[in-house]
Amino acid sequence: MKVLDGFTLSRFKDSLLEAKKSTYASGKKPVKLPMGAKEFVFEDEYFLYTDTYHEEGESFSGLELVYFKELHNKEALISSSGINHIPMWHMKYDGRILVPVDQEREKQIYSLLKKSLLKAPREFPARGPIGKPIIEGDLQYENFSDECDIRNFSGEEMITLLNENGKRSEVLYELDYKGQFFNPSFQS
Repeated sequence: MKVLDGFTLSRFKDSLLEAKKSTYASGKKPVKLPMGAKEFVFEDEYFLYTDTYHEEGESFSGLELVYFKELHNKEALISSSGINHIPMWHMKYDGRILVPVDQEREKQIYSLLKKSLLKAPREFPARGPIGKPIIEGDLQYENFSDECDIRNFSGEEMITLLNENGKRSEVLYELDYKGQFFNPSFQS
């Protein structure tokens, strides 16, 4: 197995968490790509993160990729031609608003989603907090995953409408996600 100079799982989690907080969750606008896709990009000393997605009506689908930046020589710090980007991790996601909502309610849903993603835990920075609902007004964000291991995982998040008693009454938004490292040698 190939050893990647500078790679640690801890460093990867820190970088992924910073990437998530610096892209969609931050409220920044994505770059528009050909064929209607949109993309966020984040880069630090060791990693390059991309989040590319398509929207159609109330549904969207995307792919997050993380590349390890392998430095071949000291000049690579100055010239990008000396950096080899090795794909190492990915997460696929599919989401949708399930019921017709007006523009104001849609803004509230995505506002709560962004706030929840900003609270992603360092130990599992795939989406928002697991097992810790976040409530804003009459909406509640929840994230469910049995495999809270960033190396290989799947899960679902949802935003529900709460009734006057604070109980779930209707699921308004849901997203399914699945991700893993491409190569087991990256998992140490």
